Amino acid sequence: MHPDSATVETADEREHDTLWTALRTLLADPQARVSAISDVGFLLPLPEKLAELTGVPNPQRRILVGKTALDSVAPADRAAVIEAWDATTRTGAASVVVHLVEDPAGGAWILHMMDARPSCGCFLAVSVPTTDQTSDREQAAAGAPARPRLARVVKDQIAVITEVDEALSQLLGWSPDELIGHRSSDFVHPDDQELAVASWVEMLAAPGLGRRVRLRHACKDGSWAWFELTNHNLLEERGHVLCEMVDISEEMAAHEALRAREQLLDRLAESLPVGVVQTAADGRVVYANSQALTLFGPELDSIDSVVAGLPADDAARVRSCFTSVLDGAAGGETEAALPCPEKVTHLSVVVRRLDEGSVTTGAVACFNDVTDSLELRRQLQERARIDPLTGSFNRAAVLETLEGALGRAGRGVAAVFIDLDGFKQINDTLGHQAGDELLCRVADVLRASCRDRDAVGRLGGDEYLVACLDVHSAEAARRVAQRFADALARAAGLAGATGIAASLGVAWTPPLVATAPQLIAAADAAMYLAKKACDGRAVLAPPLNPAVPTPRSPRRPRARR
Repeated sequence: MHPDSATVETADEREHDTLWTALRTLLADPQARVSAISDVGFLLPLPEKLAELTGVPNPQRRILVGKTALDSVAPADRAAVIEAWDATTRTGAASVVVHLVEDPAGGAWILHMMDARPSCGCFLAVSVPTTDQTSDREQAAAGAPARPRLARVVKDQIAVITEVDEALSQLLGWSPDELIGHRSSDFVHPDDQELAVASWVEMLAAPGLGRRVRLRHACKDGSWAWFELTNHNLLEERGHVLCEMVDISEEMAAHEALRAREQLLDRLAESLPVGVVQTAADGRVVYANSQALTLFGPELDSIDSVVAGLPADDAARVRSCFTSVLDGAAGGETEAALPCPEKVTHLSVVVRRLDEGSVTTGAVACFNDVTDSLELRRQLQERARIDPLTGSFNRAAVLETLEGALGRAGRGVAAVFIDLDGFKQINDTLGHQAGDELLCRVADVLRASCRDRDAVGRLGGDEYLVACLDVHSAEAARRVAQRFADALARAAGLAGATGIAASLGVAWTPPLVATAPQLIAAADAAMYLAKKACDGRAVLAPPLNPAVPTPRSPRRPRARR
């Protein structure tokens, strides 16, 4: 049984839902028995929230009895229960076939153990009867005789049946006349013939002592029943072999169900799109699913081999997660970048502690490839900052850049305000598609003319703002703005025309003096003066006095987009 995992954000929630869904299913059986178990195996009162979480009213009426978890099962099953308990503390769940002390019929039950400490503060054990056992109980409730479990057969030296009891006829469906005179091997499953012959020969070689073997026998209805046979060699004393046959069909069916469930868990772990790695307390890798081997390579034998391919800083963080968990922490989470031949794979790493009581026995880690989700997050963040028409920063992004620059020490910050001339007429005469084309060309020219550390943003309509960082003086800011004006004048306009008509105003301030709204208002006022002058020159705003609000100049109506 391998530990289950999940994606980073919802693994605990899925584990919680799966646990309580399983409990609800098990407790839906009216014969189910339940108990709460402490970390050291003592029975506890059932948690009050059990009925609420499972939706099963009053589960107290079906509680298992005893002081410890072992008191409720037959002594012969206690070793198996201890193994299941050990598996539960390591992996979270385990099942085992047992016989309950309180069941007078002595039928087989399946004991399911689950780690419910995150929700209830304890382990939970639920026992449900096997299918055959349930059927027997229903027959008993209806007044029908209970199905026998033990039959006796007498055979001669060559395994020919000479006597049978009524129990065997009930178990197999054959009448005594249909059994007597036939070799017992005539009723044994073909796949078990070799084992049956070997056991019979071994029994003949050692008179007196019983030889046990488990074989399938044919029933008259065409089905097969499992029996544990004990052949007693009494040939010297009584001239025959006495065979005791115990019907173990229920137990074998339960084992098969457990095997199928374990296979399901194995296949589930292998089909998960998550790398799962389990380590022992000393850091040795004891299990890795195929996804983990794909990520880290086939030679995965220790924590060192897990982190070997990671960058140094990432490897240190992942190793620290394992170390803290193996030192007793409940869990740890981090992220790591795994270089691959074609791309870098970004991993979300979740490590959880495995323990037996207070003793740490190992750790289980899930490595989830979050490369696509990180790229999607980056794209969404970029879209939230970009103007969809021009590809420049949008209003919020360029203002954020300007505010950040004004709040840091540096040489100075300039804001260049650009407004297109005659834009409304272009929309009215050439159409909005031509207007959109012009807006995109302006953005391209501004981005090509600015420095890498500057930010070009579209405020809306035909207005642009360029945030220029590290500008040492007002005169330097004016020259920057004039460079933009000249570039626009040289650019190709619409319909083969040269030059894009625009008015530019620039305002400059030392750092930590003015706010972004003050600087933009000053640049806007300077732009309005440039529009009135209509001479293609960028206008520099007067020095800012933050104590006096900068009035916004009266503006013409803006062309709406």
